Amino acid sequence: MSATLPIHQRTLIRLAMVELLKGSPALASLVGKNVFSNRYDAWSCHDMPGIGVYTVSDKPVPDSNDRTLFLNVEAVTQGGPDLDALLEAISLQVEKAVSLDALGGKMMALGGQDTLISWELGDVQLDLAADDAFEYAVLTMVYSIVYQMPVAAPDLPAFDVAGTRWNLTMDDPENNSADDVTAINPDAEPLPPQEAENWGDNGQSWPQPRPVSK
Repeated sequence: MSATLPIHQRTLIRLAMVELLKGSPALASLVGKNVFSNRYDAWSCHDMPGIGVYTVSDKPVPDSNDRTLFLNVEAVTQGGPDLDALLEAISLQVEKAVSLDALGGKMMALGGQDTLISWELGDVQLDLAADDAFEYAVLTMVYSIVYQMPVAAPDLPAFDVAGTRWNLTMDDPENNSADDVTAINPDAEPLPPQEAENWGDNGQSWPQPRPVSK
């Protein structure tokens, strides 16, 4: 994958899961360095067992910025006498390594935002697969992870300072006074702190106010 490609938030979660599993010494004692961010390399590595982490689906929550990501952690090994015990041991160490805080921490360590809300381990499936030369055992752990898509800040023009003036007196029919508000003046310079504090006492106003007509 090109390093210049933009990273979706679900990609960040997947990469964070890989880093989290790679950082478990107990899991490394079972699979070595064979933890991959895709489903292919775990099946093609020469020194099995291997683990592949990959996305199954990503479902937006209606009327929300939340999403539910279904992420598989899949361990593959060749058949042998201790097959079931090995897969159960891998499953145990994956479960011990994964937590919401630890996964969010890896997301931030990778330069992203931790937008995780919750996670749950769903189905854990053990199966057999075969090709012309080998028989394989497969452990699949399905995680459902609820997260928020980051909201990009709107691209608004710079707005550094504003000046306002207002009169909060009640309407008076006898002298025809009325409430009026001074519009925001984006060109105004801020008053010095002391002048701003005493503005109402001395009848001062922000520079160059623009009145709004009623």
